[in-house]
Formats: sequence, structure tokens, C-alpha cells
Amino acid sequence: MKIGIGTVQFGLDYGISNSCGITGQSEIEKIVDFAGQTGITLFDTAPGYGDSEQKLGLALQHHACPQIVTKLAGCPAQCIDEESVRYLEQQFHRSLSRLQQKRVYGLLIHDVRDIRKKGFHLIIELLNRLREAGLVQKIGASIYTPGDIDLLLETMEFDLIQVPFNIFDQRLHQLGYLNKLKSSNVEIHARSCFLQGLLLMPTDCLPQNFNRIKRTHHRLHQYLSDIDISPVAGCVGFTGAVPAIDRIICGVNNQQQLEEIVNAASVAIDPAQFADFALVDETILNPAQWGSA
Repeated sequence: MKIGIGTVQFGLDYGISNSCGITGQSEIEKIVDFAGQTGITLFDTAPGYGDSEQKLGLALQHHACPQIVTKLAGCPAQCIDEESVRYLEQQFHRSLSRLQQKRVYGLLIHDVRDIRKKGFHLIIELLNRLREAGLVQKIGASIYTPGDIDLLLETMEFDLIQVPFNIFDQRLHQLGYLNKLKSSNVEIHARSCFLQGLLLMPTDCLPQNFNRIKRTHHRLHQYLSDIDISPVAGCVGFTGAVPAIDRIICGVNNQQQLEEIVNAASVAIDPAQFADFALVDETILNPAQWGSA
């Protein structure tokens, strides 16, 4: 099962199409239980996702051997020093405590701006030390742009990366970055499969700052309708059909959404069918820039 569960909605009111708000603990437990029944073992979280780590830890108490990926808190200092690293290490151990785990599958740099800071080698040393101690199995980063990958490959050795990838954002495939990462034996987790729900919304419901992509958005939905595939199945099937992608991180608010995603994962899709839906506008592809779209 390529599906992994993103947990940002467990602690934050997140997503452009999210009408459910923050997911409650009882629903989280239903999601986790259903995940166990369907062979989903990977959960992606972060200390920056509100109280999602704590909620996930509570829900996983009676589930054996989950694969948890969490993030290293961003370094508040402009120059990384020994004190900064002690702070980051303390934050990581607090993550373990909230998650009620002795170790995690993956630990990612959450703020790629840290890579450009003086003293970043100290964070690399911390990540390697945690891995050597058996507290972390794989280390890496969560990135946003192809340039982030270039910088990461130049700066450190890593074995796990989280990248944005969806029908609109095909840059990493088209530019050869996915194959480049696989040639370095990096495990690739794709997030933003639904582009925060933008790809699932009816075209008429898109906010005004997306007017310039309404024609492409409508054309995509019309195409999916013509081939009798739902938007969820189209998004999940497209990402899952790319061989280089190891996991698809899908955020969910309830068990029903997860059931739909699991069913969608079995839909066979040829990614080449969607090549002409690819966009290049960073203010559309990166939700962090939607305010300037």
C-alpha cells in the first residue's frame, strides 16, 4: 500500500477545501483503526502541526509497529550554533514523548531555509547522531522546489525526502529529479496529491485568485468525467502510478475520506495522459505563496 496518512488536519484547520475543521480524537482513532485494517502503516506529522503528534500518539497506543515520520523543528536563530542544536534535539525528544514512541521511521528537516544557514553542518551531525543511536531510521528533508533538491544533494547525505507532486505540479518528474533521487537510493514521499484540496473543488468554487487556472481546472474535471474517474481517484491514481514515488501522503479529516482514498488507489492510470495539465506557476503550485497568487 503506497498510501500514508498526513496528520496536519489532526491539529490545524488546514486546506483550502477543508470544511470539517480540526479532526477530533474519536475520529482520529477511527482513521487509525481503519488504516490498520487496510495495511496502511505510515503516518506523517510534525511538531508544527498543532497538537497532532499528541493526538496521533494517543490513537496509536494499541497499534503495533507504526512507521512515523516527523519533522525537526525549524531553527529560530539565523546562525546555527551548539545551543540551537541542543534546542532542536530537545524538541525531537518531546516529539517522541508526544507520539509515545521510542523511535521514529523518519526525521525530516521541516524548514529548508535552515539548509542555507551558517552552521547547518551541526544539524547534519545531529541527524546522523540520532540515526546512529537507533532513534531514527531515515533522515532527510521536506522540500518545495527543484532548487531545494539541488541544494540538499550538494549539502548532505540523506535517504528520505518529502516532495510536492500532483497533476498540476509535475516538475520533479518532467525535470528528471525523481529519477535522480532514486539513483541515490532516496525514498520518496509525495505530498500535496490534492494540492490542499484545490484539485478536488468544483471549478465554480475556486477563489478569485485562481481565476487564471479555471480553464485548466475545468478541463481536468471534464477529462476525468469523460473517462469516468472521480477527482480523488484521478489524483491518487496519477501520483501512485509514478514508479519513483514510494509513498503518497494524503491528509484526511475522517474515516470516510480515507476509505475513498484507499479505493481510489486501485484505479489504473497512465500518468502520460495528464502531461498537458502540468503548470509551472510557483504562486499556484506552492500553497505558501497563494497569498500572492
